[in-house]
Amino acid sequence: MERTENNPEIPDTDFDASIGQTIYTDPTKTILKVLPIDFNNDNLKDLLVVYTDGTVKLLKNYGGKESYRNLQELMIIAEPIKDIRIGDLDGNKYDDILIITTNKK
Repeated sequence: MERTENNPEIPDTDFDASIGQTIYTDPTKTILKVLPIDFNNDNLKDLLVVYTDGTVKLLKNYGGKESYRNLQELMIIAEPIKDIRIGDLDGNKYDDILIITTNKK
């Protein structure tokens, strides 16, 4: 995986360069994955940003102009992340986060 400075589209989301503002950035980290999530069930797509160093950040969507706010690190995973998925795992109508690491234990 290599770092790119200009990312016109964010895969697997409805977001692209037309947003008109930088909604997340960290010059010291490389992004592994960006996933849409509605963590608080308010019908607004928030963003989960996962970095290759195991840092997972949450950007809450407040709606309107300049709607995203960085809620900082949600967690830091010590093991290398193999994949990360979003879905309602426990049936409570809230999105859950499933992190799969490379550790087989």
